[in-house]
Amino acid sequence: MAVRLPDGALLCGSCSRVKVPCHVCGHVRFCKGRGPNGEALCRVCYAKHPIARRNCVQCGVLERLYHHGLCNPCALDRQLTGLLGGPDGTVRPDLEPVLQCLHRGDPLTLLYWLRKPVPRQLLSALAVATGPVTHEVLDRLQQPVKAVRHLRAALVADGVLPARDEHLAELERWLPRAVARIEDPSERQVVRGFATWHHLHRLRRNTGKQPVTLHQAVVVRREVKAAIQLVAWLRVRGTSLAACTQHDIDDWLATDLWVRYVARTFVAWSVRNRHAHRVVIPAPPRDASMALIEHDQRWGHIRRLVNGDGIDTTTRVAGLLLLLLAQPLSRISLIRVDQVIQTSDGVSLTLAAYPTDLPPPLDDLVLELVRQRHGNSTLGRSDDHPWLFPGTAGGQPISSRQLMRKLTALGIRARPARNTTLMELSAELPAVVLSRLLGLHISRAEKWTREAGSTRADYAAELSHRKALRKSQ
Repeated sequence: MAVRLPDGALLCGSCSRVKVPCHVCGHVRFCKGRGPNGEALCRVCYAKHPIARRNCVQCGVLERLYHHGLCNPCALDRQLTGLLGGPDGTVRPDLEPVLQCLHRGDPLTLLYWLRKPVPRQLLSALAVATGPVTHEVLDRLQQPVKAVRHLRAALVADGVLPARDEHLAELERWLPRAVARIEDPSERQVVRGFATWHHLHRLRRNTGKQPVTLHQAVVVRREVKAAIQLVAWLRVRGTSLAACTQHDIDDWLATDLWVRYVARTFVAWSVRNRHAHRVVIPAPPRDASMALIEHDQRWGHIRRLVNGDGIDTTTRVAGLLLLLLAQPLSRISLIRVDQVIQTSDGVSLTLAAYPTDLPPPLDDLVLELVRQRHGNSTLGRSDDHPWLFPGTAGGQPISSRQLMRKLTALGIRARPARNTTLMELSAELPAVVLSRLLGLHISRAEKWTREAGSTRADYAAELSHRKALRKSQ
């Protein structure tokens, strides 16, 4: 932000880098402005002083100007028009929806965003392209993936682009590049067939019901990479997938124990489709002990989140849902505002077939998140979304990885914490109650109650069988 004299002239760099006592607060800080009588003002006090506000030379509004005598909205309009416009400064009609979408964001935030070279290059690349902005046009841009992803999310949230399954689209773009590393054409075709018919076909079939999750995308990438590594290892060994024996597979498993077992699905699919013969990768050995935390440690985390201790509301709510209701982070990140029900009796959250009553102070914290409708996105509208936990991309929820990073910073490991919560809840509640309130499948709920040594497992199974019998009648 420019540093100015009382008459609006710029303060030179040497003068603005001198530490002097501020006339208003008295602190010795860098001089960032001068008052009516030439008195020094620090950055904070200058921003609050009336002299910092002047009339915009373009729209006439009285506020603190950004640069060249322009207020924030006018400065943003000039920069966006310059980046998206042609040589004559005119924005072509196909880019008008993009321009209007960007104008709906916070002007000052967007101006700071445009100071970076990557956003400016991205908008300039759109300016030289032809035709309307589509998903395919954005896919072809030779720009950093993260910048394109944020712009795409803003355009989707604003209705400029139709919504699509982004994790599935990224997998479809990644697959050709990944299998291109396989030298042998026949083996390349086998791996492509595995990725297409075993993974992508299933994901495409279900994408109309539920979009592909980050975890599903990670599993697909991991198994395809394992398949590529296996055929490459066999090629170096002097054999191929079609000619390999169980001895070759056993040698493959002898090193990098856990990673090598990831190829199990690919080997089973290859044998089933006659690309390999009578070879098998067994299920990986599992540690007999389940990852848990101590009972006192769990309640210590709960007390810390209840008290706050400077922790933001998003992290407190996510942590309490994990430690009290055993909700996985992948499900917490996708909770919608309409799942929160407020009545005269209190606040409840619909996680499964029946709403779950929220104890204090979790109920007040959830309502606080509901009231905070403004998202965290830089581009486009950020308040028109259905999510209880909005993310940094326009109209998108926070990612489970981001929630995990927030909790890990507090020393809360998600999987052991959830296992401990499920174990303690399973010892107290019938499996059918866990299923109906927490969203667990009845078979998983029964497994947890047996693991916890609960005597209610038979009762839960009986209720489940009764329900199935009534449906069949």
